[in-house]
Amino acid sequence: MSWRDRFSDVASFRGVVFRVQSHRLPLGRSVQVHTYPGRDDAYPEDLGGIPLEFTIEALVIGLDYDLQRDRLIEACNRSGHGTLVHPYYGTLEAVCQPGSMTESTREGGLARFSLKFVRWSPPSSPRASAATSPAVMLAADGAIASATEDFLRVWSVSGLPGFVEASAVKLVKDATSVIESQVKSVTGYSLTVSTTLRSLQSLADAAAAVRDPERLVAEMTARIRDASGMGDVNSAIRFARRMSNWGDDHMAVPGTTRSRQAEARNQAALQGIVRRTSLAEMARLTQRAELGSRDEALALRGRMFDEFEAEITAAGDIRDDAAYLALRDLQSALVRDLDARGARLPSVATVTPAGPVPSLVAAHRYYGDVSREAELVAHNGIRHPGFIPGGSPLEILVSA
Repeated sequence: MSWRDRFSDVASFRGVVFRVQSHRLPLGRSVQVHTYPGRDDAYPEDLGGIPLEFTIEALVIGLDYDLQRDRLIEACNRSGHGTLVHPYYGTLEAVCQPGSMTESTREGGLARFSLKFVRWSPPSSPRASAATSPAVMLAADGAIASATEDFLRVWSVSGLPGFVEASAVKLVKDATSVIESQVKSVTGYSLTVSTTLRSLQSLADAAAAVRDPERLVAEMTARIRDASGMGDVNSAIRFARRMSNWGDDHMAVPGTTRSRQAEARNQAALQGIVRRTSLAEMARLTQRAELGSRDEALALRGRMFDEFEAEITAAGDIRDDAAYLALRDLQSALVRDLDARGARLPSVATVTPAGPVPSLVAAHRYYGDVSREAELVAHNGIRHPGFIPGGSPLEILVSA
């Protein structure tokens, strides 16, 4: 096959046909030449490729040339990009730049065009975005610091009757026992962490810890942090969520005497450090969570918001301004982060095949890509990929 067989002088822009007499294509690179005083040489700086531009000498001819002329003028004057079919370079999206049209009485029945097109591509300029993940981490640090200050300000067994210390020891042993039992639900949990948790369950160690508030708060926060930071992120989030509700089943201590009031304050202080540390670690864990869709991000945001709201309300009820503000800051940072992450993810849409269809056909039909068949099967829990019953709703991901 010769070049004549592959050549056509017919082109079109936005569906308007015209004939091509000649065309020009610029070549080379975009270069900035730097010259220096007193030197004979220069430094040519390569700035990248030049835009792909076509200069076409075209004409429309025939009994209805004037109608074709007007359609081509309208296509060139319309804003935005359009489809250019070039006889040499095929089909591409292009923008028509300023050109000209010539008619004369000597050449009746035709109009000549000098057209200039530049290939269009989507804008790729960088987009500014807030660093929401570091903000969550900083707010989590602030929430734990605030909880630690509250604990150290309140916790005390010094100079109090023995039953106050015994109650505190019982609380500490209960907290570590719950952490150890719950951490086993974390996929891939470490036996080493489980073993270290038992250290505070012995009577002697627990008694020593309750007399040393700084040691106690350091060990409790470290246990929760270590347990939250291992294994599968989703089961770790569930662990932290359960620990954020620790103490809900505790009996309220009646404040009938000063000693009982001190016992009640210790109970509230330990509950606060466990719960608020767990909430902070849960917020950190969301940064590791893999979100597949905008809907997943919004659902996680809703669950996290509700978890924080109960503890924020409790802090407000007792007028603990520092705890209230620290938890509210963390909650707000987490919501902003999940909103930002969700905005970059595809959303979920529901489609219903009219009749039975194999999963490969469904992937091609809804995604235009059979390589996404495994994703479709996994997301919908399809038991028999070769046969998806008609009328069964399927969830697919739609790009943002």
